Amino acid sequence: SYSVPVVGHRLHPPSGYDGSCIGNLNGVMQIDSLKVARNHALVAPISVGNPEQQLTCLLDGSSADLWLPSRRCDTCAQDQQEQSGFFNAEKSSTFTPLIIATPFGPAPEALRVVYGGGSVAGFLVN
Repeated sequence: SYSVPVVGHRLHPPSGYDGSCIGNLNGVMQIDSLKVARNHALVAPISVGNPEQQLTCLLDGSSADLWLPSRRCDTCAQDQQEQSGFFNAEKSSTFTPLIIATPFGPAPEALRVVYGGGSVAGFLVN
């Protein structure tokens, strides 16, 4: 068996986590006003590519999608230090984008998914 350490990760802006917003609702018949903090996420360490690159992965319990932040994305990171921990496709011998035929010739297949809190765009890979 394999275990993945799951840790909390504070999203930016770090306005603080309100621990009173989620609690034990066992036996509660009615909730007058429930607040859910949106500045907290579950993340886990993963290794991808060859040679392996260590990344931190945001766990999404409502989707089977796995998004890897790319070093090519200049709007994905808060600063260059954070961006240095993103996936570097140029350093991976096993990175293979999914190529499709277009009227202009072969090209990577782009994908954009809209979630409740925003959208994510990228390319499909094998």
